[in-house]
Amino acid sequence: MKNKITKEIEYMKYVLGYKRGVVISEQLTPEQKAKLDADAKAASDKFKTIEPVNTTQPDSTTPTSKTNPVVPFSAANMTTVYNFAIGQVTELQSQNKIGSVDASAAKAWLIFNRDLVKNPTNKDGIEILSKNYQTGVSNATNILNITKKYSSTNTLPADTINIGVDYIGATVTTEKSDFGIGSSAKYKIDFTRTSDKKS
Repeated sequence: MKNKITKEIEYMKYVLGYKRGVVISEQLTPEQKAKLDADAKAASDKFKTIEPVNTTQPDSTTPTSKTNPVVPFSAANMTTVYNFAIGQVTELQSQNKIGSVDASAAKAWLIFNRDLVKNPTNKDGIEILSKNYQTGVSNATNILNITKKYSSTNTLPADTINIGVDYIGATVTTEKSDFGIGSSAKYKIDFTRTSDKKS
């Protein structure tokens, strides 16, 4: 009798579309699966009807496209993104969400990368920070990546950008100590700010 009931249950599961080896509560009924398939097909059909985005800038001789052109980040836009990220790190530091050492390393790394074209010697500072202040550099890259994504569709707040604009330079100096049995290096991060020159 027990075997017969088990066989009947197995048959019912098979008829209803249940799969062996998967928890019943996690399986879809045939109606649910049909609805999901229909929704997926509708979404796929919708995307097929959308015109591809025009990635070129229209000039005066070509008619403008109905779609919005995708404008790649210019050097000026990237500078703004870096400035916002520097301002964001400064604000997080003031809220005690990033420690002062990590915040200094993050800001210096962002400044060095922002000004790398103007000052190729910044590569040395980037390398020192990447090796010795990995948490700070990681914070900086995370904030930078989030800012890039956000700024592609939204306007960045001017007050945070202005904090970054205020930071016009950074230096990492090495303080070496020799104890006879070995040497160690300690690094000091300093910033040059426009607001410091005014006071």
